[in-house]
Amino acid sequence: METKHQELFESNAPKIYSELPSLKTDPIIKWLLKNVFKERYLFYDKPQKTAVCSCCGAVEMPEDVKHDRQGECPKCHAKVTYRSAGIGRGKLTGRVRILIFQKKGKTVYATTNFVYADYGEGKVRLFKDVDGVFKFNRKEQQGYQTSYGYFEGGRWIEQKNIRVPHRQSDWGNAPLYLYGANLKQVFQGTDLRYCQLAEQAKEWYPKTFLKLVDLNAKYESIEKLHKVGLDHLIESKLVGEHGSAAVRWKKTNLSEILQLTKPELIKAREMKISLEGLERYKIARDCGLPVHIGNKCEYDMDVLKTLRSCQKLIEPRKLYRYIKKQEDTAAGYRLYTVAKDYNDYIKECKELELDLSDKAILLPKDLQAAHARTSAQVKVKADPEQQEQIKRKAKKLRYLGFQDGNLLIRIAETAGEIIEEGKLIGHCVGGYVDGVAAGRTNIFFVRKSSEPEEPYFTLEMKKEKGEYRMVQCRGGGRNKGNGTMPEDVKAFIDKWMAEVVNAKPKKRKKVA
Repeated sequence: METKHQELFESNAPKIYSELPSLKTDPIIKWLLKNVFKERYLFYDKPQKTAVCSCCGAVEMPEDVKHDRQGECPKCHAKVTYRSAGIGRGKLTGRVRILIFQKKGKTVYATTNFVYADYGEGKVRLFKDVDGVFKFNRKEQQGYQTSYGYFEGGRWIEQKNIRVPHRQSDWGNAPLYLYGANLKQVFQGTDLRYCQLAEQAKEWYPKTFLKLVDLNAKYESIEKLHKVGLDHLIESKLVGEHGSAAVRWKKTNLSEILQLTKPELIKAREMKISLEGLERYKIARDCGLPVHIGNKCEYDMDVLKTLRSCQKLIEPRKLYRYIKKQEDTAAGYRLYTVAKDYNDYIKECKELELDLSDKAILLPKDLQAAHARTSAQVKVKADPEQQEQIKRKAKKLRYLGFQDGNLLIRIAETAGEIIEEGKLIGHCVGGYVDGVAAGRTNIFFVRKSSEPEEPYFTLEMKKEKGEYRMVQCRGGGRNKGNGTMPEDVKAFIDKWMAEVVNAKPKKRKKVA
């Protein structure tokens, strides 16, 4: 076979291109003409009394031939279209792509090729150009493809994932064929000799078969799964189905690969369980949920992943009951949405260094509200503009600071202070940062004068109709919740509101 553009790419080809074994093209040409190029012509020249079959070569000219009439080659008996040598044949062409495997030592090589058939000279001429080269053994799997862009200049690109090169030109629509006549010889004596790939070739499309060879070279587990009849798991892997983590592909022992008991393995094979189905079953089983491999696992994947990721914090069945309860308490709150929100909430709690050993934080009564608060806190930590707004607001309200006896009160100066206050006392003030920055509310800290840096009570105050009003005042431990302020704290707050906050400017007391 001739080449059209190969010289352009050979000058800067990757190393594996030079490693390719020499290719015997005669059997490939016969295969192409007999099995691939469906257009069969018999070109005849009546004055010269000659004829050439595009399938088998020179033949005796049949009697009663006529241009464009259907007939039969007298030599190979192929169904042909008669074409007169004196009539133009410029548009008589065909194009395909072929996948060819070869071997060298214990390594398997493959190439994808453009093949162009030109019938314009009264006989078929074949042109072949390589557009992808691949190398497979246990130690390495490599793939390179050419770029046929106008400005690329014959560039080779290394593939991140082994695949048949995708083409957007007319060649992208050309059918792809696998040359399979030599496959038994190719895989014998190589690292893939026990994988039974030659026998499997007819079961897969050529582009999928190339991926299958790559998987067998990469993971010995593929061979083991095939031999015990779990090809449906391999197929799930090849098509990119979710659930690949359910199989430990790098292991070589079947029990370690699947982590299933023998009865479970038998049932998985009978049910032709997919990767996603296997992953659902294994997570549900390991979380102690009632599940059977013979039945479709009804648990939502987002719920299962949340149970698994949080099992060091809380027993999975207990968390599942909590998620179900949250779904029931909020209108339109779906089970998978609850699970996603809870997973995000726990991540945010960890980022904010909240105490997850506190049940009120680990399992908040209203997950939606708790998640909104932690999201706001995380956002503020990363938002310098909001932090600056809180600082400016605090500067304006410092005049409301007050001390009397063993207690003092002051404005929260920064977003970090507000978040830290909630973390140390164990309440939700950290979620109010957004409101403080926007000017919708104000946060003050009540401290003991002897311990001015230790959180004691946190007060929220809003301005309505020109006058400030206390919304709530919460402490930690036994002082959590509204209406539980000790008498001295309540008296202190009342005095502060009367003499400082809502007092006329001339009568307002200053901080002692």
